Amino acid sequence: MSGAQCKRGAPGRRAGGFSIGRVGLLGVLLLGLSCAVRPRPPLVSVPALEAAHVVPPKNRQRAVVCDPSRLEDLLCPLGPRLALLQIRRPEHWTLLRQAAPGLRGTPDFAHGSVVGLVSRLGLPVDGRWPLTLETVRVLDGAGFVVGHFQGGNFLPDGSAYVEAAEIDGLTRVLMVEINATRFYPD
Repeated sequence: MSGAQCKRGAPGRRAGGFSIGRVGLLGVLLLGLSCAVRPRPPLVSVPALEAAHVVPPKNRQRAVVCDPSRLEDLLCPLGPRLALLQIRRPEHWTLLRQAAPGLRGTPDFAHGSVVGLVSRLGLPVDGRWPLTLETVRVLDGAGFVVGHFQGGNFLPDGSAYVEAAEIDGLTRVLMVEINATRFYPD
């Protein structure tokens, strides 16, 4: 009898009788389920998003964050010194409020989310706020945020400046424009 007819230890088999093919298929199914559970971003075209109606921001707030490292898990970088902030769940709002104690209230996440812009350049020498959230357009939950960055001189004290607001109907920001430069966050 040849060794190829052995039941245990044959190629393509593991101890316990599970074949590699079955384990691989199970892995693919589990991966598919995990991807199906993640919310998918809305599908809209850039021209449709540019033409969407402007949603007025509610509860617009500004805050200085002395330790920006506490925000890292909440930010989507738009470059080395600017970032987008998207808060969709109460526990993330709590983390933001802990990092920026000047923020007030509790947003209504059943009707939208909080969006913000963050400057990580430090203290503006001229005293002006470095970023302004100008408009937010929303179409089928997708958002287009337009902001303005106020350039100048900054003291690199490690602080970050946040401007945030509640936006009704917003599920996910797909496009950001700051000073006519476009960003497409993940």
